[in-house]
Amino acid sequence: MEQVKIYTLENETLGVSVSNAGATVLSLELKEDGRPPCDVLLGTPDPGSRLLPGPMFGATLGRTAGKTMPPAYRCQGKEIRLDPNRQTYHCHGGFKGFDKQIYEVKQESAASITMCRMSPDGEGGYPGNLQVKIRFSLEHRALCIGYMAKSDRDTVVSISNHLYFNLNGQGNGDVLGHTVRIPSGRVLHIDGQGVSDGGIRQTAGTPFDFTRPCRIGEQMAKEDEQLKFAGGFDHTYLREVSAAEPVLEAWGDRSDIRMRVYTDLPAIQFYVADFEGTGIMGKGGRSYRGRDGFCVEPLFPPNAMNTDLSPKPVLKAGDTWHYTVRYAFDIGNEG
Repeated sequence: MEQVKIYTLENETLGVSVSNAGATVLSLELKEDGRPPCDVLLGTPDPGSRLLPGPMFGATLGRTAGKTMPPAYRCQGKEIRLDPNRQTYHCHGGFKGFDKQIYEVKQESAASITMCRMSPDGEGGYPGNLQVKIRFSLEHRALCIGYMAKSDRDTVVSISNHLYFNLNGQGNGDVLGHTVRIPSGRVLHIDGQGVSDGGIRQTAGTPFDFTRPCRIGEQMAKEDEQLKFAGGFDHTYLREVSAAEPVLEAWGDRSDIRMRVYTDLPAIQFYVADFEGTGIMGKGGRSYRGRDGFCVEPLFPPNAMNTDLSPKPVLKAGDTWHYTVRYAFDIGNEG
């Protein structure tokens, strides 16, 4: 087995550390003259712990991010059975998904690194030997993640990353005061287990309407059965803007940091952390509690293979899957 290692990427505005354990982003520090660096990512002190069960801080998700129920799908008339790692459904790639794997580093420079692995036929229940390449790179004040996958059999692929953000700085309280804008009027309906049932709901007039900037806590405090099913926000928004426009913007309430997320993937999962229990030990001796971070996970619509949702995350044998995500940051009056 490859040794667990940490790599540092740096430019004049950002410092990012990544690990080959789970292809994980461990920290993201914004640098500004005259002030200490601000790390806006939640994480664990030990990168090796990424291979154990936990909140998946900053880890790569795959082969498919999100929940699939039943833990199976049909392809070319055949039923493909997936790991039922959440008893009644399959989540984030199964018992040993991409977040539990050690990656090989292929290319490395001061501001970029590429990690690769072969996901063997049958891993998590998925067909095909899948070649995976993930490139982390810095572009001025932005972290870019590029995903590539190619299979020798028809399979399904929807790779993402489980970055937890707190724009006030990791370990500095909850994110309920953060302001968020999501330029989408459509969110996927979920059942009582938080699994997409194929329904699409218009966000207008609901707590899910972030088409104008709203505070997370104010929206979450509203009455809605869908919020109860998920214990808050854990819902998929369908992308309605071009890849050149942000699919989400967020502002810290106790900082002057703004984040904008860009992607060419067709949807995003917006999740506000709801950790089981309290007092998860984080970086620098900080203790994390529920609502101390939020996730933005670009992906294909979860459970699309078992519903009428589209596009389907089908990768044909011999084809190559390419997608990108860009997390861009401004400080103060920038941008």
